[in-house]
Amino acid sequence: MLGVTNFALEELKKYRAKATFFCIGENVKKYQNIYLKIQEERHSVGNHTFNHLNGLLTKNNRYIENIQQASAYIVSKLFRGTAEPNQLKYWHLALRFVS
Repeated sequence: MLGVTNFALEELKKYRAKATFFCIGENVKKYQNIYLKIQEERHSVGNHTFNHLNGLLTKNNRYIENIQQASAYIVSKLFRGTAEPNQLKYWHLALRFVS
């Protein structure tokens, strides 16, 4: 994760481009310096759940709790779920937990 993210940040800097990084809360918790670097370089961040749960195998209430857990580490109004069809109808509920 660190190598790919650092590479992406360097390439974006070369071209003076901005990007949105949809972050997994567990990674943000572990690598806060990378999350801060993304923000310091004025890129956008979004919530991509805490553990990147498999939506097909996760009960909906647990999935939403996982999004809420990630929002403790990721300050953003942006959210990107795992896009499994059975989760899409619950995204509007999950959006209550992103700041």
